[in-house]
Amino acid sequence: MHSRFRTIFAPILGVVALLVSGCSVGSTVSDGRAGSPVQHPVLQNVPLPNGFELVDDRSRISSNGQIRFAQCEFSGRAERTSVYEFFKNYMPTGGWSLQDERLIGGVYELRYGSATERCDVRISRSGRGTRIDVEVRPSTDSGEAAPPPPKWPGN
Repeated sequence: MHSRFRTIFAPILGVVALLVSGCSVGSTVSDGRAGSPVQHPVLQNVPLPNGFELVDDRSRISSNGQIRFAQCEFSGRAERTSVYEFFKNYMPTGGWSLQDERLIGGVYELRYGSATERCDVRISRSGRGTRIDVEVRPSTDSGEAAPPPPKWPGN
């Protein structure tokens, strides 16, 4: 009876285990991949990987409706290489073109430009997760002198 149980139910349990483990594989951030793009209300036109949260006590944002300056830090669990690929794939959808990219000491640095702004993205390791630093400021390529960045408290 015991060997008959193994013969019949062991393969069924194996298939169920495979199905259950297969259900957890998706485009979620918990599996180490950067998920679908989301839009943070402060950084319009800058796609961000789903599952990353703003570290607001280490972020600064200033906008007067026409010009914006932002230095934002985001924290999440996706792998750095996946986040790098995410920005390479999704930044063009926000109107950004890649101008420069580097990998220095495990830190990915991407520089993007649009008609009016510049966006620098740094992707680095942070504990068990990944840190994304996004800096947005007016472009100096527009022919007009860009205003100086705002005076942040502590500067």
